[in-house]
Amino acid sequence: MNCRCLDSSTVRLGVSATTREEAVRAAIEILRNDPRIVSWNDFQAALDSGQVLELGADCGGAVCLVHGRSAGVSGLALSALRLAAPVTGEKGDLLSLFFVFAIPTTRAAEYLRAVGALARACADAKCRETLMSAATEEEFARRLSGWIS
Repeated sequence: MNCRCLDSSTVRLGVSATTREEAVRAAIEILRNDPRIVSWNDFQAALDSGQVLELGADCGGAVCLVHGRSAGVSGLALSALRLAAPVTGEKGDLLSLFFVFAIPTTRAAEYLRAVGALARACADAKCRETLMSAATEEEFARRLSGWIS
């Protein structure tokens, strides 16, 4: 799979948030001006009806994943956010990495491959540390794209 869903323009590092919800909103907001989101309202409705997944201590994660599948999305898009300091998730895990997938209704298989690769990478302590130590958005995007391509 050749996933062109992420580049440095959809990555933010060192973001301050005090709650999981605040971090999720910030990660979603990164995609607001993405040209692949053709209807923000439709995409937002898909997110509101979707699920927020936490890949916490049970998989070695500290990762939060949000996704919305909508006709208001023309191409698979991914935002990534790394917090300056972790926040507590619903299960009590400390979350530092947040990802939001915008999924076109016609690209479910591509999304499933990308999210599976992302989950496997984030469950690996060495991969997670590679993301946590990336100095720039470009470096973060390059490392992450290598895993989900």
